[in-house]
Amino acid sequence: MNISTITTKDELEKHIPLSQFIEELHEMLKPYEDSVEEITGGIGKCFSSGGKVVVAMEEEKLLGTVVILKTGMSGYIPDNLLLYVAVKPETRGKGLGRKIIETALDGLEGSVKLHVEHDNPASRLYERLGFTSKYREMRISLPLKS
Repeated sequence: MNISTITTKDELEKHIPLSQFIEELHEMLKPYEDSVEEITGGIGKCFSSGGKVVVAMEEEKLLGTVVILKTGMSGYIPDNLLLYVAVKPETRGKGLGRKIIETALDGLEGSVKLHVEHDNPASRLYERLGFTSKYREMRISLPLKS
């Protein structure tokens, strides 16, 4: 298995075609997945913000990934957003998630936040890595003005 840190779309394409990466990430995130369109936008923002993608590959098969965005903020808004963490179902519980998160955090500066559903079993891993629950997030979706 090879774990690589990637900072551009072209670099990612050397490991896996972008469209395949997005589709596989979408599948790995289930049942907590965002839409393919949201994932596509997130990957674009990752690369344009100076963020990074970590991929775990075995031969040409994607086993897991982490996507981190730089927020351009600091203080009350964390410097970094751990946007996606996903591993293939058959590799869960074997330490791969920890490995790719630690690789993604290596070299980052400032604070890092992530969103996780209350019933997501991965929250235990995040706590073991030092993440703490700081706030309850609340949202409202307003209609877009044309």
